[in-house]
Amino acid sequence: MESENIRLPWHMKDDEFVSYMRKVHKDVIVLDCSQCENLTHESFIQLSREEIVFDNLKHLYVPESSPFPDLVYECLAFMTPSLEQISNLRSNPNNTCDQLKCYAFFKKSNIKVLQDNPVENYGRINHASKTTAEKQKRQKWEQDLAKVAISCQKIESYICHGGFDYLDDKSFERLSVLMPGLNSIELKRCSLSDEGFVKFFAMNKFNKLVKIVLDDIGSDITDKSLKIIADNCPQLKKLSLIRLDKISKLGLDYLSKKCFQLMELSVDGKQKRTAFNALAPQSNSQDNECRVLDESVFINIGLLATQLSVLRLQRCDIIFKTIAERCDIYLNLKSLSLFDCSFGSFSPFVDFLTQLKCLSDLAFVDCQFVTPEIVINVIVKLTNLKKLTLMCKNKLFYSDVAPVAKEAYTMLTGENGGRFKLSSVEHLTVQGVSGQFLRLLTALCSQTTTLDYRHCGIPFVEKEKNSFKNIVDCEDLIEAVSACEYLKVLEVSSHSIGNESHNSKLNNEFFKVISTRLSSLQHISIDYDLKEVSKESILHFIKNSICLQTVYFNIAGCSFDESYLLKAAQNFRGRCEMSINSFKNNDNVFMKIVRLEFIAPQN
Repeated sequence: MESENIRLPWHMKDDEFVSYMRKVHKDVIVLDCSQCENLTHESFIQLSREEIVFDNLKHLYVPESSPFPDLVYECLAFMTPSLEQISNLRSNPNNTCDQLKCYAFFKKSNIKVLQDNPVENYGRINHASKTTAEKQKRQKWEQDLAKVAISCQKIESYICHGGFDYLDDKSFERLSVLMPGLNSIELKRCSLSDEGFVKFFAMNKFNKLVKIVLDDIGSDITDKSLKIIADNCPQLKKLSLIRLDKISKLGLDYLSKKCFQLMELSVDGKQKRTAFNALAPQSNSQDNECRVLDESVFINIGLLATQLSVLRLQRCDIIFKTIAERCDIYLNLKSLSLFDCSFGSFSPFVDFLTQLKCLSDLAFVDCQFVTPEIVINVIVKLTNLKKLTLMCKNKLFYSDVAPVAKEAYTMLTGENGGRFKLSSVEHLTVQGVSGQFLRLLTALCSQTTTLDYRHCGIPFVEKEKNSFKNIVDCEDLIEAVSACEYLKVLEVSSHSIGNESHNSKLNNEFFKVISTRLSSLQHISIDYDLKEVSKESILHFIKNSICLQTVYFNIAGCSFDESYLLKAAQNFRGRCEMSINSFKNNDNVFMKIVRLEFIAPQN
């Protein structure tokens, strides 16, 4: 049997799992049980009793819903001699699973990734406190970490989310001694300063780090830390700098000139107003000096980091007037994500994007400078764009789209009219636009195979009237969906449609249209009540959607019950199973029907 990456469906039960693993345990490399709602630790215990060994398993995802007890990991340590990573391993509220203790069981394995969350596992401590209880918590964490380091001597990646006062300069220095083979560190919410990085790299002489993720790791981190990283990490490929309030463009510029092998970069481009700068007058010149990323640094990164393929910018202000015609930067950039950014007038910015011949994934999130004109230009002019994410924050997306539609038509057909050029976009995610603009988007992106409206119609508040606008109604949704005849995945939420008028509710016509027009539809998710929809319409939809594999509906208040739907689905789709999730203090009841493509071998 060939090597396999197996992702198990949510409905997998213990007996099916055991039976299937007996068949594939020798060949599976990645086993993903993260979504399994019915899988218990007993299944792994049973495999252990049968002395089943996963010879080639390198990455195991345990279920997210219910953490396994320690005993399971003690068994897995003998069953998985090649295991390198366990995802979702965490302590549980019943104290039957201790995260670091579980890692320490794997003495003969090849564990390379260690996930640690001291606050979740040991409780909060105050760095300044001298109480015996808090000293004991910290001491226990340090001892457990040392045991893991002794047991798992091949650790290459340390991930710490929630280090707080546990992971300070002293313990960071100790970490480099305990795990000298680290090539990746991912730190979030810690208590580090520049001195911590000085000590870490003083002890770590191998300079192997290729991935560094720093998110809110300490209020005293400055450019000094960036310079230390740049001088000690010549092979750095992935870097993320988020919520570091005292770094500046000088530090980032120094780093860009040293780390030529960067492939992924995430930068939070503007500081919070903290104690060290809050009292200063905020003139334009001073605001410019506080920017972490400006035009010169942006150019240097694109010019020197020639392998950069992924760039994520957050709260950055860059004027593209002098950058637009540069065709020698970001030559290999494939993915660009912009969060709450500003780039001045749109023409130079769009001109810059058209220079990025490899760009296939573009995201605008909460960028007020993004207008309908920019979006249309992006869709029309970026001929290699495959994935577009729009989470808009501009009232222009709720205005009349006729002028924009006319401009789009002219760009696509030429001044004299001609053959209509199809957009290359295949994956479209939309939020914060009107129904009219939604129709225009899908008309332009008619080749789309994945359409995510889950947050499309989130209404905005008109301050002067203090009222909400209905943005998208059912007719808009029908027209938008009808334009995408190759659609395979459709997701709609309760925010996608207005909530007052009759036209805002999903109706029978909607299901009639999608069952007729969307012959390739495989997955549909509607987190929105279906009170206006008859059971005959649902049945007609299920019967006629020949490729349908997954149905996820909110059935609260519907005129049909779930058993009726499941029986109908089984008649048309073959073997199906259903899950029902209702939530306390919530009127929603969610139903999921899945066609079982994978059927576990039986005894």
